[in-house]
Amino acid sequence: MSYRYLSKKILVFSFVFYLTACTNNSSNLSVPESDYSTRIIGNWEGTVGELNETMTLHRDSTFVCHTSGKGFIANTLSQTLPGTIRGRWLINGKKITMEVTSERNEQVANKINSSTIIAFKQDSLILKPDLGDITVFKRAFQLIKK
Repeated sequence: MSYRYLSKKILVFSFVFYLTACTNNSSNLSVPESDYSTRIIGNWEGTVGELNETMTLHRDSTFVCHTSGKGFIANTLSQTLPGTIRGRWLINGKKITMEVTSERNEQVANKINSSTIIAFKQDSLILKPDLGDITVFKRAFQLIKK
């Protein structure tokens, strides 16, 4: 067995071990309510009604949501125009309120919407809007560009 082959095997094993260790327990732990405002910051993906939604919550309490139709035609052939919604967010206890300040290719009926945080783990967020169905979001990880 060559040194190069053995080095590659060790590198692959180390990478798999690292991924296993990172995802083993941390994603299953519930986020304490006192940490909601800091731990919710980041990128989230989910399906809201008939739309796929990517939501980014920023540290400065602003957000941007990108929406697109779901399904084979909408996703593959881009038959629907993607929409963008921007605004501000605020968490008070288990309640997250989002105020829309601008929209493009979207028609938002209510400029201020509130949802109850049903469950919040490091990699998943379950929301129950005051008007609507429960929505599950998964944390969307992005590679950092250098």
